[in-house]
Amino acid sequence: MASANDPGLFSTSSGNDAGGNPPDSPEPRKIGDVPPLRALLALLTVIFVVEYLFMVVHSFLNVQMFWLELIDPLLLVLVALPTAHFFFYRPMKLLVSERDNRVAQLETTRKKLERSLAFEQALMQNAQEGVIVVDGYGDIASWNPKAESIFGYAAEEAVGRNIVLIVPEKYRKEHLAGLERFRKTGTGDVVGKVVELSGLRKNGAEFPVEVGVGSFRREGGDWWAIATVKDLSQQKVMERNGLRHERLASLGTLSAGLVHEILNPMNIISTTAQVMRMESADPAVREEADVLLLQVRRIAELTSSIRSFADGMKEEAGAADVRTMLDSVLDSMRENLDANHVAISKNYGDGPAAVASELLIKVFRVCILNALDAMKPHGGGTLSVATAKSKGLMEISISDDGVGIPPELQERIFDPFFTSKEPGKGVGLGLSIANTIVRDLGGTISVNSEAGKGTCFKIILPTGDGDPKGEA
Repeated sequence: MASANDPGLFSTSSGNDAGGNPPDSPEPRKIGDVPPLRALLALLTVIFVVEYLFMVVHSFLNVQMFWLELIDPLLLVLVALPTAHFFFYRPMKLLVSERDNRVAQLETTRKKLERSLAFEQALMQNAQEGVIVVDGYGDIASWNPKAESIFGYAAEEAVGRNIVLIVPEKYRKEHLAGLERFRKTGTGDVVGKVVELSGLRKNGAEFPVEVGVGSFRREGGDWWAIATVKDLSQQKVMERNGLRHERLASLGTLSAGLVHEILNPMNIISTTAQVMRMESADPAVREEADVLLLQVRRIAELTSSIRSFADGMKEEAGAADVRTMLDSVLDSMRENLDANHVAISKNYGDGPAAVASELLIKVFRVCILNALDAMKPHGGGTLSVATAKSKGLMEISISDDGVGIPPELQERIFDPFFTSKEPGKGVGLGLSIANTIVRDLGGTISVNSEAGKGTCFKIILPTGDGDPKGEA
């Protein structure tokens, strides 16, 4: 957090004016105008005059010294008391009153400034966007908690350092040129605007941010800037997902028509090949017919996958128990798993595990087949399946200890027609279909993989008997 001595966000002047005097302070008094000194001078003048008169009386009237010595103090008292009252006590009383009023005004002003500072700090601390204040040289003067969470730097680490701390290296030269212009004129390409830029986290990751920049002048005419920062990472992910889903929907519509157009000629080819095989006695012709039929079957499998991708999610299916579906898929693949030396580890959670659709069998089969293919290069391994339920959410994990997925491929594995398998061993629609099914059921599917150590597919679905938001 920034210290209490940091300049305020919106303050443009300090408590004193350019001469160092408090605001609205009176002009300094001259020596002759100070009431106590003036009263003292008046009192001494009166005493001098009275003594002088007594000396004159004594000299010209020859009054006896005894009476003069007796009357002198009395006259001095009679003259001095009123003089002291009017020329000393009353001015002093007025001066003290004036001082007390001034102290009260200063105290009121101090409390107002404290309340203003507290309000300003509350705005900074509770802002839902990062708030950063920098001087004309780009040095950070204020850094709120949201900025801490966005960039990863605590206020103690950021305050006092230059703003290039959070600017990616490739943009720093351009940024410093803009800062030089801002320091001289208070203007710039982003000042007074809300723009999308790239930020740099403490861990070195570059990410998209929305920045709004304003400028203000401090005492002495220096330009300062205040910026609000919003992390756009999640928003960009959602935008990409939305665009991807739109493309998938369009592709599904196109695929449905494409399958129809492909199957019609394939049926004719298949029928012709079967007739050739049955009627011809020539081994070469029969062999050619077998090749045709094999390729027709491959095309049929491909079109079946495309059809599942296009409209397989529209099938009507009732609710089913997750554990029952997982066991069903594992049992149907038991022979294949055993043949590849794959052991099975189950860890099912307690309680009911019903979800909305039996379509998940397709999802489980795709994930397990991918796990099996990943463990074949190792000569086998362990396939782990687990379920857990909490507050209306069902989590299913399917893990393997196979070869893993390279990081550069993990973001693409759910794309249609993307595959890392050898030609003829996959068309790249399985995981895309699985992703579409899970999404249509209101859930999510994600992958976590490390090359050489294995892969984990995690599926999270609402069960309808709790509050899914509780697990957000």
